[in-house]
Amino acid sequence: MALDPLAALDELQTEMDGLPDGLAKLLLLERAVELADAAQDLDLGFEMRMELTGQALTAGRGDVLSVAFAWCIARFDESPERFPDFDVMWAYRWVISELAKNPAIPRIQVLAMIDEMTTRYRSVGASMRSVEMLRLNVSTDLGDSEMGRTAFSAAHRARKDEFCDDPESEMNFSIGHYYSERLYKIQLQKSERFWIDPGKTDEFHVGKILCNALLPLMLAGRWAEAERCHELGLRANRKNSRFVNRIADHIRYLTHSGQTAKSLALFRKWLPTCLSSVNASDQLEYTTQGWLLMKALEGGPAIRLKLPGVDAEKHDALALIRHFHDSARGIAGLFDQRNGNDFFSKQLKQELRDATAILKLRKV
Repeated sequence: MALDPLAALDELQTEMDGLPDGLAKLLLLERAVELADAAQDLDLGFEMRMELTGQALTAGRGDVLSVAFAWCIARFDESPERFPDFDVMWAYRWVISELAKNPAIPRIQVLAMIDEMTTRYRSVGASMRSVEMLRLNVSTDLGDSEMGRTAFSAAHRARKDEFCDDPESEMNFSIGHYYSERLYKIQLQKSERFWIDPGKTDEFHVGKILCNALLPLMLAGRWAEAERCHELGLRANRKNSRFVNRIADHIRYLTHSGQTAKSLALFRKWLPTCLSSVNASDQLEYTTQGWLLMKALEGGPAIRLKLPGVDAEKHDALALIRHFHDSARGIAGLFDQRNGNDFFSKQLKQELRDATAILKLRKV
């Protein structure tokens, strides 16, 4: 590679152009930031870091995203006429969404960043629709259902502008809201066309809508549709290591539909990805489904599973039930402590009630 930072950056850009989004591209962008800084090129440093924020979001690296964005917002505030305000304004939703998924970040800090985003959007005459959609999306991580309901209503009253998400994204957010509120009848009515014929809808959104439909379909006893959702959704969701939480939904489906061998295989395959994730919300969802899977396997032969810090690779189901339940309960406790409520602890109990209800349906 050339010694001159700008020449080296040109070479790196060529290399990045041939890569798909993901961790490999993220690592190259981090190197690109270093080269821009070495060249003392402030504009290039801003450009590379803004690219880095988007790639960090795709790779599920909220920690990298937050650091890059903090640098960009500081430079923007120093010279607002020099840098594009649209890029900065848009990235706010990414940063806040990732911060909310980390229980180490105080609730008051998340809310303060939403207030800061609100102030900045108002300063440029932007609609509050994007801000309210952001509130809606973080309300679950904050365990605040009332916040979600209020934001959902306010978002749909606000006008659309260039800062708003595209229609497919907003549709996904709305369906996700019905899911979070357990308004399953409305959710399934709005989701049904995606497992019949998703058409040209972006696979990112289709995968999310389909995995969210799995639990309501099982509770309704609509097994053929649930199986189709699983097949189509898994095909989309397994392509990105960021989608640990979506894979957890597919594990739940396989477990509750009695396909425990497939569930265990999928759980085992994605466990290292879960454990390496910096997203505590993903880890909570995954370990919760690990707990329920092990309960379904209770009484069977020893289970082969590689756990960090544990030499043995075969485990009794009871030991794994305790392990994953303790893990899930511990993470839920961290979120509840941060949020000042018991939302996530209640969610764990609801998961068990849903599993029992589905098992009864299968026996009918």
